Amino acid sequence: MFKNKKKRKPSRDSNRNSMFREAFLEEKKKKRPKRTAEPYGFPWWVAVLWVVFFGILTYTLLFSEFDRLTVVSVSGLRDIPEDRLSGFVREELARKTLSFIPLDNFFLLRQDELSEDILRRFPKLSSVRIVKRFPNEIDIIVSERSRIFLFCSGDCFLPDRDGKATDAAFAYLPENDPFILRVEDEGNRPVKIGDKLFGSGYPDAVLRTEEGIEGEAGISLRTTATTPARVSNELRFTTEAGWDIMVSIDRDPVKTVRTLRLVLEKEIPEEKRSSLRYVDLRTDGRAFVAYRNEGSAQDGESMQQEQTADPVPETKREDKAKKK
Repeated sequence: MFKNKKKRKPSRDSNRNSMFREAFLEEKKKKRPKRTAEPYGFPWWVAVLWVVFFGILTYTLLFSEFDRLTVVSVSGLRDIPEDRLSGFVREELARKTLSFIPLDNFFLLRQDELSEDILRRFPKLSSVRIVKRFPNEIDIIVSERSRIFLFCSGDCFLPDRDGKATDAAFAYLPENDPFILRVEDEGNRPVKIGDKLFGSGYPDAVLRTEEGIEGEAGISLRTTATTPARVSNELRFTTEAGWDIMVSIDRDPVKTVRTLRLVLEKEIPEEKRSSLRYVDLRTDGRAFVAYRNEGSAQDGESMQQEQTADPVPETKREDKAKKK
């Protein structure tokens, strides 16, 4: 029924053409350059806006009147006039860094550096804290010492918080004369700025002892005390009446002053104080009292008679009670 149809075989020419076409397409693919993604162009006007923005921000932070520190308040003063301290702060804020950047800028003020400058200029201050209030206020909160402590060994030095010697030039201003207490080293060992004088608690212990003797015991002292050597914790105060009080800085100043007060009340009445040579409070719980013997003076010096006083009988009673 059906006749078999013979499949037509491809001719040689068609095969040849097909091969050439495939070879041509393959070669074309190899030569065709690969497309790369074109870089995205950043609009120039956006860059201009960013430059303008940062310029305005820089001017606002550095030179604008809006954030200049113009209001200075001071609290905690006792003897130092407020206008003197606030005036110094304003002078410091009026300075400029890098010759053109003002220091009175709210964002650029370095509180630690200003605190150190204030402490150096006013040695009677024991601490300074600075609080900034946006946009233009600054609070200076201070506390004062009762005295300015100077350690003298040839020259005089102002000890810092770590007990190291610093320059005492500002301490000698006339405004500080009524508040200076000098401790002189009888050994006269050379000292230079930066040397370690003593432990950090030494000046505070001396000032507390001196304040207690004058305040609680009611004895007026001269403004210069002496110590045998810088490494010694022994100190000798001289009263306005001319007799000495020897103390140990190792002892609690409160106990030292209490011992002195009790000795004066119980052992040394007013009429006997004119012949006093010294009161030695270096031993814990005891006091040694020395008197001048006016009739036995030799070579310009009076002989002394030393007595031992037990100034704190209540302490002994407490100890006995504890033992029971």
